[in-house]
Amino acid sequence: MEEKIANLINEVFDNFKDYDRLMLHRKIKELIDSKYSNLNDRQKKILEDSDRDSIPVFMFTAKDKCSMSALNIYEGVCKDQDCSKEFLFELECVLDDYGDWIDRNPEKIKLPD
Repeated sequence: MEEKIANLINEVFDNFKDYDRLMLHRKIKELIDSKYSNLNDRQKKILEDSDRDSIPVFMFTAKDKCSMSALNIYEGVCKDQDCSKEFLFELECVLDDYGDWIDRNPEKIKLPD
């Protein structure tokens, strides 16, 4: 899988001049779909939109020992800023899944490097 992704990235950059903007985004979408097949549609859309608009993205993984604390703080800020109930519900579901993964995989948790 990693080799396929590396080849795709190399193809895009090697032939960048030959791709129009739409083709480049299709290739990036293909990369996102293959690399991040476990992401939901909203998460994929965020990555695609961020790439298209050159918006920086910061991601955590559940194996990062510091991430759950950071995400709990983020949840508190979202509540303080009166984010929509729908967003807060979705965030809570993500945090529950995140915490469940951490509970099932304590041996994989480590400090970020």
